[in-house]
Amino acid sequence: MSENISGIVNIIKPAAMSSFFVVSLMKRLPGVKKAGHTGTLDPLATGLLCVCLGRATKIIPYLPEGTKEYIAEIKLGTGTNTLDREGEITARDKNWQNLTEKRLTKTLADFQGSIPQIPPLYSAVHHQGQRLYKLAREGKEVEVESRTVDIFELDILRMNLPYLQLRIVCSSGTYIRSLARDIGEQLGTAAHLSFLVRKSSGSFKLKEAHTLEEIGKMKPENKSEFVIPMDRPLPFSALWVTPRARKKAVNGSQLRKKDLGRQECSLQEGEKFLVYTPEDEFISVSEVRADEDGDLFIQPLRVFFEL
Repeated sequence: MSENISGIVNIIKPAAMSSFFVVSLMKRLPGVKKAGHTGTLDPLATGLLCVCLGRATKIIPYLPEGTKEYIAEIKLGTGTNTLDREGEITARDKNWQNLTEKRLTKTLADFQGSIPQIPPLYSAVHHQGQRLYKLAREGKEVEVESRTVDIFELDILRMNLPYLQLRIVCSSGTYIRSLARDIGEQLGTAAHLSFLVRKSSGSFKLKEAHTLEEIGKMKPENKSEFVIPMDRPLPFSALWVTPRARKKAVNGSQLRKKDLGRQECSLQEGEKFLVYTPEDEFISVSEVRADEDGDLFIQPLRVFFEL
């Protein structure tokens, strides 16, 4: 029986391939029983896609959302119903022809900071229990509510009209297709996203990612070349149990102060910790709680240790 693989792999997703299909490919690898991505990437886009394998699929709710960095190419003068190059053309104009870099710089400044944004109709956002893209494909018109997103950096990399190449650093949940549409509108022209590369997502970087071909060669015996330990990106302090409390901890029982060895910081009610065995094996994400007498204890939220 082959060893089960658990951890995170950073993948360079090819363009024209869905995130779902990439995950399905990961499930076919030897030793991989389960897989799930930490945040979808449009089929049109390429770049970083983080996929959790095995027991690591359970850490997704605990991963910090973090900021995203993209390189985006926007084509001015043409609008589409999907806001990218794969959609049906809905508008054409030549209002971009006299655009200057000075005007573009001024316009982009208006999009930095916290801004309202309406997600694309063709997106996975839920509306009354259904995905927007399903409603759009059925020809149903819905009013999509705007949401607040944060644009931290928005830089011009290249201006080769009607194409613009921008570097964007933004909050999770930002739709770059919507940003392309909105920039075009403020410039007085139609626009759509013609290409997109995700360079980073939180602590994960594209330069550390692997191609599907490289990952296809992954076996349990060489997994350390590709797989990031599941606890590494979690933003919590650590504590270690005593040898006597090891079995108690891996079985998901509550822990008291007497069960703890060393710890990185003092216990505070409501704080989450990563719990380890004396041998540095990752056990669980746990939370400090107080009983009726005010005494603190450690409550496991999710146990990852495999018996």
